[in-house]
Amino acid sequence: MEPSKWSDANERLRALATRMIKEGVDAPIFSSRFFRPTGELGALGKTRAQREQIVQSKLHRWLKERYEELRLRDASDNASQLSDAAS
Repeated sequence: MEPSKWSDANERLRALATRMIKEGVDAPIFSSRFFRPTGELGALGKTRAQREQIVQSKLHRWLKERYEELRLRDASDNASQLSDAAS
């Protein structure tokens, strides 16, 4: 992928992820939007080499970190709801 196209995609996807998080997206929807084969990252990689480049990128790592934060937040929210229901 040419550097200018990658830079544009990087900025766009970081902004999209940040907006989704601020809007309160849950982990499964976030993951689906970015990581499924037809998701945002999948659309960037047309060839195997491009997909490998994406998986090794800082953007992919950053998105995975945001996903893990959401997953932990969702788990904590669920635990709180269960605790409240048991009270």
